[in-house]
Amino acid sequence: MRASLFRLVVALVWLVGCAGLGAGAGDPRPMSHKADFTYQPVTGIGREEGVCRRDPGDVIKVGDAWYVWYTKVVKQDTEPGRHGYPSGYQGSVFFAVSRDAGRTWSEKGEAAPKGTPGAFDCTATFTPNILVWKDRYWLYYTAVGPGFDNGPYADCNRTSIGLCVADKPDGPWKKVSDKPVFTTSRDPQKFDSYRVDDTCFLVRRGEIWMYYKGRQWQRTPGETKMGVAVADRPEGPFRRLNQGEPVQDSGHEVLVWPLGKGVMSLVSNTGPNRMTLQCAEDGVTFEVVGRLPKNYPRAPGVFRADLTDPQASGKGVTWGISMAAYRGDPYLQRYEITLEQIRPPSPRMYFADTASGKPFSKDPAVVRFKGRYRLYYSLPPYEGKATKGWSIGIATSRNLVDWQKAGELTPTGEAERNGFCAPGAIVLGDRVHLFYQTYGNRAGDAICHAWSEDGVHFTRDPTNPVFRPTGDWNCGRAIDADVIPFKGRLLLYWATRDPKFRIQMQGVSAAPLESDFSRDTWTQLNRDGPILKAELPWEGGCIEAAAMALHDGRLYMFYAGNYNNRPQQIGVAVSDDGVHFRRLFKEPFLPCGKPGQWNASESGHPFLFQDEGQDYLFYQGNTDDGKTWHLSVMPIDWNDGLPVLAPEKLPPR
Repeated sequence: MRASLFRLVVALVWLVGCAGLGAGAGDPRPMSHKADFTYQPVTGIGREEGVCRRDPGDVIKVGDAWYVWYTKVVKQDTEPGRHGYPSGYQGSVFFAVSRDAGRTWSEKGEAAPKGTPGAFDCTATFTPNILVWKDRYWLYYTAVGPGFDNGPYADCNRTSIGLCVADKPDGPWKKVSDKPVFTTSRDPQKFDSYRVDDTCFLVRRGEIWMYYKGRQWQRTPGETKMGVAVADRPEGPFRRLNQGEPVQDSGHEVLVWPLGKGVMSLVSNTGPNRMTLQCAEDGVTFEVVGRLPKNYPRAPGVFRADLTDPQASGKGVTWGISMAAYRGDPYLQRYEITLEQIRPPSPRMYFADTASGKPFSKDPAVVRFKGRYRLYYSLPPYEGKATKGWSIGIATSRNLVDWQKAGELTPTGEAERNGFCAPGAIVLGDRVHLFYQTYGNRAGDAICHAWSEDGVHFTRDPTNPVFRPTGDWNCGRAIDADVIPFKGRLLLYWATRDPKFRIQMQGVSAAPLESDFSRDTWTQLNRDGPILKAELPWEGGCIEAAAMALHDGRLYMFYAGNYNNRPQQIGVAVSDDGVHFRRLFKEPFLPCGKPGQWNASESGHPFLFQDEGQDYLFYQGNTDDGKTWHLSVMPIDWNDGLPVLAPEKLPPR
């Protein structure tokens, strides 16, 4: 499928909501987003020598007029120092009105003046934003009080959030209290223990959601993060969500708006995820969905139709007001947004079983048998499924990339009664052998064995389960089987956990190659500890899903590092005896994809298939934290004993 590319005004593009950004029916791939911005000068609040207008809040429309609130600083009225002109730390909140959708403005006056001497807001009021609640207008602003000089870390240099209210957007405005409605955390380890600033508001599920930026005590402005707090009335009290932890680790200004049932955020040029578009379906768990160009708007507010018209909630944004600078006098300008959406092309193999009502296939295993390739994979439980728990699906192909479902194994016997999955497959003689795990028994899960003479109908080993590990270093569980012949034996690789069920690690057992692989034929080769466990940062606390390959007399283990979607990625280790392994790379051999790609959440659970001189690495991936799963394949070549990715060897579309 070729990438579809089109340009839309953001209001149209962002109707779909976070969960399905641009995805068509049955297609879980999100659109990647590239925002474009154009700018227009404005009159009334534009460039003016000796006057600074900055940090506009969101724009609202009431009747036939548009309103915006912002910080205003007049140079001749300021005092020199670290917080002098054109800083907003000596400013106050003004507002303006437009009759032509933000192109010309008339400044109406001050809305939130500085407080009386000694008040929490006596030094400045700035970075305002507006909330409309029960037919009244609530104007929030950042405040600094007595002794503030923006200098060394001290209590006098903390910020807080104040609030004014009016019955009309033109005022008159009245401060609701001589105390702030929101203050910094008193725990110095919290991200907002020094500064809270730059609020932005949504109404969600009948509550007021206040997004704000915070800075930790003794941290720099470049380490600013975003948090969210909620209240059931404008005056508060506001309760921090996410256990008081930030919901974004980046950005210096806050700009959010409702998107479908979720929340979209524009993240500016600070932090590890700088210059991104991020979305959170739940309003808390933000994910990167696009990148911003260099000309993104600085300190922007956006026209929020939803603030005065609840029917407009989630229908997107098209323009706003942002800050610009001219010869040291910051001023305001109008910007418009367009968005380029690109659905990344799917990989050449992009298979998923849809029996569950959505694309969902995991844990691939592939063999060539009787003239066809056969793919075995895990199928989840779902409503209406005839059997309990997980099961194993079967698909066939003639070229390793285009697959058709051919069947499904159903549970048989006591071992499989709660479910079974994660197959490993091998052809020995005239049979396909499956080694797979039981599921749903926690520490009681173990490895089972079955065989087939047609690749579809399987006979279970009467001794199932055929293997579970022993030793005080593990919990007795065995999952994620793979097998490979080596020096007259069939080696069975499996994953287990420590006795506390926290750490996943690899083990290996062996049976004579000429045996029937029943329970009594297996000998555990690592009785005293794992053959591979997590050591590298990207591996988290998990090594699982060993996928074995034989190359130049040595055994190579392609393994999954970290738990699902954290993200899980694929590494490689090598051994001369099948028991003692060393890693080949410090970083993932096959990493997860970039934001917007089909495997952005994971490239995991590998299976290595060797076919007529060419090796193929099958693996699972998704881009939605496991709501859907697809299977794909990457050809592997070898260079001086090291595997290398060879995507050019995939068959053409």
